[in-house]
Amino acid sequence: MKNRNTENSSMGLAWSFAWAVMLIGSSVEAGGGANGDACCLPNGSCAVMTQTSCLLSGGTYLPNQPNCTAGVCNGACCLPNFTCTVTNRGTCTASSGVFRGVGTPCQSNTCFGACCFPDGQCQTSIEPGVCISANGEFRGAGSTCAQPCGGACCMINGQCRLSSASTCDSPKIFHGLNTSCANVDCAGACCLPNGNCGLSGEVGCVETLGGEFLGLNVDCAGTECAGACCLPDKGCVETGSGNCGQMDGAFQGRETVCGDDCPIRMPTAFTYQGQLTQGGVPLNDFIDARFSLWLSPDGVDPANQIGSTLQVDSIEVVNGLFQTEIDFGQDAFNGNARWLQIELRDSGSPDPFTVLLPRVSLNPAPYALQTRGIVVRDNGKVGIGTKEPNAGLHIKKEAVSPGGTLALEGDTHAYLSFFPDGVAVGRKGYFGFATPTTGDITIGNEVTNGRIKFATSSGTVLATGGEENLRIIRGIVSGNGSILGGLGYTVTRTGVGRYVVSFDTPFTGRPAVTSTLECALHCFVNLENVSTSGFNFYTTHYVGGNEFNWEYQDLDFHFIAIGTR
Repeated sequence: MKNRNTENSSMGLAWSFAWAVMLIGSSVEAGGGANGDACCLPNGSCAVMTQTSCLLSGGTYLPNQPNCTAGVCNGACCLPNFTCTVTNRGTCTASSGVFRGVGTPCQSNTCFGACCFPDGQCQTSIEPGVCISANGEFRGAGSTCAQPCGGACCMINGQCRLSSASTCDSPKIFHGLNTSCANVDCAGACCLPNGNCGLSGEVGCVETLGGEFLGLNVDCAGTECAGACCLPDKGCVETGSGNCGQMDGAFQGRETVCGDDCPIRMPTAFTYQGQLTQGGVPLNDFIDARFSLWLSPDGVDPANQIGSTLQVDSIEVVNGLFQTEIDFGQDAFNGNARWLQIELRDSGSPDPFTVLLPRVSLNPAPYALQTRGIVVRDNGKVGIGTKEPNAGLHIKKEAVSPGGTLALEGDTHAYLSFFPDGVAVGRKGYFGFATPTTGDITIGNEVTNGRIKFATSSGTVLATGGEENLRIIRGIVSGNGSILGGLGYTVTRTGVGRYVVSFDTPFTGRPAVTSTLECALHCFVNLENVSTSGFNFYTTHYVGGNEFNWEYQDLDFHFIAIGTR
């Protein structure tokens, strides 16, 4: 593959001079024979000139044809609607058609060509309509299967099949033309929400099944997905992380077991002790008691009562002393003052309860379930600024300038560490100022050959690097002008081998553009009019391997544009 812009640069002046002399000489040739024969030029016109002048002009030389008779440069032209008409090359090109050659007739198979089917297979001499109706990609009239159509495509379920690039679209993964499923890993172990393990692709595991993907080529054999789930009622079951979350439990991690990994929860009940006398004498008896919690030391407005009234029967009183456990739940205490109202009667008596006044003020304890807005739920979730945490640690607070919602401060370092497999073993990552001597924010992954991935459910992740704030657009374009890969651009095919590439979002400065062709031999490319909004692209090839006889041809091409944001 050669670049026409630089080819034979050292001989450019000599060629230009020779070409000019030959063209000047051809202007006086007439009649054919010794002076030349008919030459069909790229614009479709005819002129009588020598063979050398004709080839240098990019024309088709017609030996033994001394005169430019009417229609001598006509040939079959395959139009975009797949019909065939006889005309000259210039008219055909202006109609975005494919010129099949001077003197070619319109026969039933003149406009047939190669078809890339959705399974990645290629067949030649296919009628365009048949190809398109089969959801195939028609490569153009007269095209061949010299270049492969398909390759390995990883489906979201982890299966691999041969497919064309255009049909293996996101979220499926295309591994490139001429790749084989025998050499591609598409699936790995997926820990499902119920604790079972199954083979799946990464996208299918996470987005479709709601599981945890453990990596490509990881087998379920010997993989334990279930673990201990500590429930709000202080029980424990072994299940998957998804099921545990649905039960509002605290998942302790894969391979953990009940009995070893459920932390002991602080109970919400507290012990109340009291003293009773009757006629000044300490009571020895059994009583029934009712307890209620209030926002104020007096008053009976139901709006001031917190929670429901608790009744405890058959409390033993010995020498005037008694004690019992009361549980109003952790939401009853938020740091504000509370008063306890007590009502008593003889155990088993049908008489109404007697209210003891005044209500008892509850004083702070050395250990509190909630302290100044900190909530610890039964499932182990901690909330700061919220009573309903939905994560291990949930902070709800409007950002305060300049500290923000969460601030980390260290003498020389300040960063977050991540230990999904435990502190002692397994994976480790971190984010923040990880070294004491630089001002760089670091995102670290200490897993061997581990990657750092930026993932979004929609939109675009843009990358920068070097001394400039750059963005990249890459494209893969079929010879018929359809987009096979890349985002952020459109393509218009203006004629055979002629394309206009337009960027959806222009660069702020003129970008650098590189390109390659999918062509085995004797092909080259021209780039023109590169601007912040796009560029023009031309693909050509040598006819019969003769570098002096070239013509435009539809060819698949790749490009990369890099420029400032």
